[in-house]
Amino acid sequence: LPVDSLPVTGGDADRVKLQVFPQTISLFKGEAAQLERKIYLPSFLYSPVEAGQAVGRIDYLLNGEKVASAEIRAAGQVAPLPADPADRKEEILYWFGRLLGSAVR
Repeated sequence: LPVDSLPVTGGDADRVKLQVFPQTISLFKGEAAQLERKIYLPSFLYSPVEAGQAVGRIDYLLNGEKVASAEIRAAGQVAPLPADPADRKEEILYWFGRLLGSAVR
């Protein structure tokens, strides 16, 4: 892979390592030099990320035709950060005001 990890947003870690399980492809002599790889990966992931979660794939092409494919998986997990109550202060005050306002009426 051109990268060994991906950035993760909203988690307890900034990055998660990647792993690819090797694929066995039967080829005729000389075809290995013609084998191409197309890698499909997002630029980042949102947490939570589970260990073993599929995050992308590699397609192996021979003469433009896909001959094999392998999943790219997260090698570890990234847990989401706990919500910060300060971030929800306005929302909490709004609903608290609505609750008190309906009780007074």
